[in-house]
Amino acid sequence: MSWKAIIFGRRTVKATLIRLVIILVGVIILYNWYSNNASISASPNLDLHIAIDQFEKIEKDVTTETKPLQVYDAHPKCGNNQPCKRAETSFHIKSGYAQMEAPTVCLNDKYIIGKDPNFAPSRGMNVALIDETSQDVIKKEVFDLYDYDSSKLVEFLTSVQNKQILLLASFDDAAARLSSEARQIFKDDFGSSLIKDLNYRGNWVFIGQKGVPNSPFLHEKVYLFNKAEGEWAAQIEIEGCLPMQPAKTEDSESNAQVQLDTKIKCGLSRPCSTNEIAISAYSGYVQKDKMFPSVCVDGLVVMGQNVPGNKPGRGLNVAIINPETKKMDKVATFDTYESEAQSRQLGEFLASVPHGHIIIVTSFDEVTQQLTYEGTSSLIDVGSGQIHLLEYRDSYILIGQKGLKGVSPFEKRGARQDLGWGPKVEFKECIPKIIKPEGGAQPVANNRKRQEFCRQYEGYAEFCAEENIQRPLLPSVLEDENLKKNKAYFTPIIVIPGLDLNALRIQLDSLLTVPGLNPQMVMVANDGDFAEPIALTQLYGFRPEKLKVTSQYYYHMHKAMEVAFMKYPHNDYVIILEEQFKVTPDFLNYFAQTLPLLDKDNSIISISAWNDNGFTDTCGDPTLLYRTENFPGYGWVLRRSVWNEMKNNLKGCCENRVWHEWLTGEMRKGREMVVPDVSRLNWFKKDIFNPDQDFIDVFFNNRKSIGSDIVQLTDVDKLVKDDYEKEISRLLESSTELVSSYIDMCLQDRTDRFEFNEVTGKVYSVYYEEKGEPSEQSTLKKLCKCFGLFSMDNFRVKGLHKGLLRFYYKGNQFMLIGSQSPYFAKRKNSQ
Repeated sequence: MSWKAIIFGRRTVKATLIRLVIILVGVIILYNWYSNNASISASPNLDLHIAIDQFEKIEKDVTTETKPLQVYDAHPKCGNNQPCKRAETSFHIKSGYAQMEAPTVCLNDKYIIGKDPNFAPSRGMNVALIDETSQDVIKKEVFDLYDYDSSKLVEFLTSVQNKQILLLASFDDAAARLSSEARQIFKDDFGSSLIKDLNYRGNWVFIGQKGVPNSPFLHEKVYLFNKAEGEWAAQIEIEGCLPMQPAKTEDSESNAQVQLDTKIKCGLSRPCSTNEIAISAYSGYVQKDKMFPSVCVDGLVVMGQNVPGNKPGRGLNVAIINPETKKMDKVATFDTYESEAQSRQLGEFLASVPHGHIIIVTSFDEVTQQLTYEGTSSLIDVGSGQIHLLEYRDSYILIGQKGLKGVSPFEKRGARQDLGWGPKVEFKECIPKIIKPEGGAQPVANNRKRQEFCRQYEGYAEFCAEENIQRPLLPSVLEDENLKKNKAYFTPIIVIPGLDLNALRIQLDSLLTVPGLNPQMVMVANDGDFAEPIALTQLYGFRPEKLKVTSQYYYHMHKAMEVAFMKYPHNDYVIILEEQFKVTPDFLNYFAQTLPLLDKDNSIISISAWNDNGFTDTCGDPTLLYRTENFPGYGWVLRRSVWNEMKNNLKGCCENRVWHEWLTGEMRKGREMVVPDVSRLNWFKKDIFNPDQDFIDVFFNNRKSIGSDIVQLTDVDKLVKDDYEKEISRLLESSTELVSSYIDMCLQDRTDRFEFNEVTGKVYSVYYEEKGEPSEQSTLKKLCKCFGLFSMDNFRVKGLHKGLLRFYYKGNQFMLIGSQSPYFAKRKNSQ
């Protein structure tokens, strides 16, 4: 026998002996186990089989734990749902939609078509040619197959080298002049099986490799144009992982790869990393019976119909997850269909959640009826970008995070179907422990509604322009935590439009610039039951209200005010916004600071955001407030108690446009308005005839507003009646009286405008003798013209308080005091 045989023979004997020792140890273990388990000793053979099964199971578990762990990217790239393995490259290709939304092609988190400033996608086939090894972009081209034939496309495809990778996305139309030769090249050389079907205005997305049969790089999808579904085919996309080593990028370090467990939890398609949480959650929905929501976290169902103590109910069901332990912290249900109190409790509940905790919200049945601003804003604070769009019986799910700045990518809304409920909406994904926000990007579904509106209705050139149509219609976020519970942000805003729908659109756009605006508190009172203004209102997430058609705008205002207090029975105030006025971002912040005056002082009948004398040269201090006897209106607060007075005497009170003055004489009862020095409204012109056109041309031009600033008012409490009288007395006593010779230049028509170049920051008083009938205001009107204030023969001077007119002029405060005013007695000099 050779020495090799002896050695290998000895090794075989040694291995056999080791196996016998292992078996003997196993038998001893089994015997001890058997001896200590008399409860199952009736069948020794059965006992032995059970023991062996358990032994094999233990061996299997150990083997599983020692398998090599798979390695994935820490986070999905290109906006995909799942990350790729270490040796793979992420891709995401989305077709264009109609002529409105351009296509995108992303590879390894880099957009090579669609977000590249050096390459603009356009109609036809948008293609990128990639080196199969380095991933370098060799060439990018667009082939317009609507205006041009396929000759250049065929030339390009023929020039592609074997193994090079082609990525393609269609836009608008890519088939009108697509030749059979080009289709055959795509089929034979690149492996497409769907190009043969692509039709006029259909969509196609594609990845293929030249000259490689059954290439692992082949991915494609097609959606055919069908006239019954619309003017273009639906948008389509493909995403996934290509079997190629990803190219290094600048942020490779931040995208460090992590190890994944081999266990798959909550029914996901892959295991999650240590930086992720396996979550499967879906909303309640209705088929034949109502189906309850369910939430599974890290392999454990924490909310569901059969989970003791955590059965969901009607409204919004919320589960709080600690991302470090991956355990459920607490679960709660808020019936926002039944009770506003439940909505407030939702806000309080979310406010108490620790920073960084994951928040899962699922709907069941109906959630919108009593969902207040506080509840809505609390969800926006944790990542919602769609909660304000929720309509009656829609379904909803959100996976957000406390402290998230922006919109969570994990949010879905299911629109109600016919007269039923919304469909089930769900997420079944590995959710990162730290959710990366989308930065406020509007979900495509909402943009799609805007696109559908623009296809259906004409006359919205700017709104429907290509550069605007994808912009989100979302309100600005309120950063000031102290204001979020202020009464102003819970006060209904009643928009009362005229017949010009573009003017309404401008108004609604301006409301979205107001931080903290609650869309559910904006009611647009439409004059009649017409589809177009209702559809426009709903695009913004505001509440349309159909009113009976009226013959005059002021009748329409009366009806809107009546319905407002019916629709909001628990509110003591509403804010009225009249046609042709845009609000500034400071609009609600202004009312947040001034509304408390209505509770403190019954002599204040209303608060307006408009200054009748707020022209370019006659205002300038945005922190300053006045009391005035006349009613400016336009953007103003209406008390419920005042409406109860008005509604029984509308003919004597308010049967004209507001600029002819409402609430005069006995209706005013000595009460006054509070107005700002600088308006929080902008008037915009409409090209239609108005019987008061001469007045409009004078009164609404050369106006000044606060712009985009958010301003802290000063001395608001001094607007209370007694304190205001003290303030006026103090100002008059400290003022410098303007000499009579200076005033005479105006009164004697030697100048039509004061040239006043004194230092700023002073207070000046102007005393004058009112000649003739006081109601004619002839002297005062002359002075107003010289200062650039409003003055017209058929209209009274606006902004008076007990015969005193207060305004801001060239950096100084001025007060005009007529001889009929009780303040005239405070004159220090008798010139």
